[in-house]
Amino acid sequence: MRYAAMQSPQPPTEPERREFAGVVGFIDVSGFTALAEKLSAEQGRRGAELLNQYVNSYFEQLIELVAASEGDVIKFAGDALQVVWRSIARNVQTDSNDSVDAPSERTETGWGEHHAEESRSVEATPSSCSRAAARA
Repeated sequence: MRYAAMQSPQPPTEPERREFAGVVGFIDVSGFTALAEKLSAEQGRRGAELLNQYVNSYFEQLIELVAASEGDVIKFAGDALQVVWRSIARNVQTDSNDSVDAPSERTETGWGEHHAEESRSVEATPSSCSRAAARA
């Protein structure tokens, strides 16, 4: 994570763990299965390619917004991603909700416009990051 790298840019010589105040967010694209079925019915095999392009385009926008708000994407899971924001003496819950509210509700692709909604779950929680030691 960016936080660990900023605190200690050199690879650790021993395992380390740092705790910090942060927010964990889970962003899931709602209607993914319905869109997959629609594209498959309308486009056949090409539908899977279109769905892949659509999801990649949407995630690209989300990742840019997360990075702009100093968050880190820590996990991808199908049509969802998990994000961590480190809080620096500010209202964690408000700032994180602002961060995930930013993605556009419509994603333009080369093959048209499809409406997408994301369901979001954001929670302020004590967090930690760990780094394994580099071997010589």
